[in-house]
Amino acid sequence: MVLCVVGSYAINNNIVDVFLMAGFGIIGYFLRRHDFPTGALVLGIILSRMFELNLRRDLTLSQNSFGLFLRDMFTSPISLILIAVIVMMCVVQTPAWRKHREAKKMARETCVGGSSFS
Repeated sequence: MVLCVVGSYAINNNIVDVFLMAGFGIIGYFLRRHDFPTGALVLGIILSRMFELNLRRDLTLSQNSFGLFLRDMFTSPISLILIAVIVMMCVVQTPAWRKHREAKKMARETCVGGSSFS
């Protein structure tokens, strides 16, 4: 722990970096304790800057009109496919979908189990 504090201070010779390190360490502890996926979090942090830059570029191309931006987004076939995939991925992760899938699996097992022992 001492090496972490010394290393974070040594980068910029600034005590604020040590406090940032401690704060993110506490956040990381609670995220790990509550089983948050760290891979998705790191990926989101890395890609957020690229997402923001491209969003600004696209809004500039559409004359800063959010309506034109949305129209362009929903008329492109590639965008529509990506939006459909994202919506489907979100739906599949809901508890209702999992419950439906479990019920379907149980019904299939009872059908197969019942017919093989008859």
